[in-house]
Amino acid sequence: MILVVEDNEQMRHFICEALTDAGYAFKSAGNGKEALTLINDNNFSCILLDILLPEVDGLEVIRKLAQRTDTQKIKIIAITGGGADLPGWYAGQMAQSFGAHSVLYKPFSVDDLQDAVKLWAACDN
Repeated sequence: MILVVEDNEQMRHFICEALTDAGYAFKSAGNGKEALTLINDNNFSCILLDILLPEVDGLEVIRKLAQRTDTQKIKIIAITGGGADLPGWYAGQMAQSFGAHSVLYKPFSVDDLQDAVKLWAACDN
């Protein structure tokens, strides 16, 4: 199962629709705090994780998952378009240095999203 973590409702809908079209099972969260709760209660193989999130940001989610032995095998695809104080390329580099396996830079296509998920959701280690 895949977890989608994105605070922008329109982008979250776009991602969830692409996953549905590709036949993936998923759950979604609108912020990092919700994501951490869902992670505690589910067994996800892959997380599509926006970096700039309210309450708990994506970098903090990655850091917390890296500290836990039960979540270290989850593949993390960071999603970023950057923000006023954090350019997208820098947010992507930070996410990978924290432990993200891949980065999707906004805007991205349905094909880019599905290709990344196909690659990382199938990996077991």
